[in-house]
Amino acid sequence: MNLTMTARITSVLAVLFWIGKATSIGLAGGADEGPLVNLLFLAGLVLAISAGVALALRATAGRPLWQRIAAGVLTVPLTFGIATAIDQLVKASVSSTHWAWSEVNLWVMGAALLSLAWWPRGHLPHADPVRHTLPA
Repeated sequence: MNLTMTARITSVLAVLFWIGKATSIGLAGGADEGPLVNLLFLAGLVLAISAGVALALRATAGRPLWQRIAAGVLTVPLTFGIATAIDQLVKASVSSTHWAWSEVNLWVMGAALLSLAWWPRGHLPHADPVRHTLPA
């Protein structure tokens, strides 16, 4: 399995787990009320980070190893930072306290991961791992 397929599968699974989380919350009547909310959130988060790492490694194909490692490692705090920034932006701009607004950061992250996972590989900079071949 290559990085593109890994990113696609993990991003789809992350979104499916977050759909399950939202469904569980909705059926239970409010945030953190469902029996599986925390488990579904954590599973989706692990899958989303895995998708992000796979996308970072795909984007740095053909780069030196240290750059690929740095891209993979920096994906984790970047994911948390983006999710926190989206959450703060929503809290600042929406006066409603409905539980669905606290889920917006997950849906934005899910949409971004799905979009990047299906982005054509040739349009990513440095996506060609063959460009560093040795001359004959």
